Amino acid sequence: MGKELDEKVQIAFENARKKFLFSDVDFHKAIEFPEITIISCNGKIGSLIGRNGIIVAELSKELNSKIRVVEHSQNPKKVIADLIGNVRLLGVNEVFEPSGTKIKIIINTHDSKKLSATPEHLEKAIEELTQNKAKLEFK
Repeated sequence: MGKELDEKVQIAFENARKKFLFSDVDFHKAIEFPEITIISCNGKIGSLIGRNGIIVAELSKELNSKIRVVEHSQNPKKVIADLIGNVRLLGVNEVFEPSGTKIKIIINTHDSKKLSATPEHLEKAIEELTQNKAKLEFK
């Protein structure tokens, strides 16, 4: 579904660009889960969200899914912070294992219900966006 989803999101993205006239953000990749669609973008992601979230609301309506916008970045901490949103991030640690680097993300237990997707789906999204294995832990 990856290429098909990217094409669908790209069309919605371009429709929003024409309607709201933003130019400082570009679509990179989309990841879809049952509860949310994650859109990774290059540039100023605030432009895509829009004043009071109006642009992302339009995208959400067109794609018939909740949307989370994240900045495409080489910095895993930035990607994770964008992805988890208003959840308290207690730590992000790189763990070096023989099989490769793994990212351990520690989140406040009281915020677990605020997550936009299941921990398993968020781990998959982090892995896809950062190219590193990921594990969410709650403390």
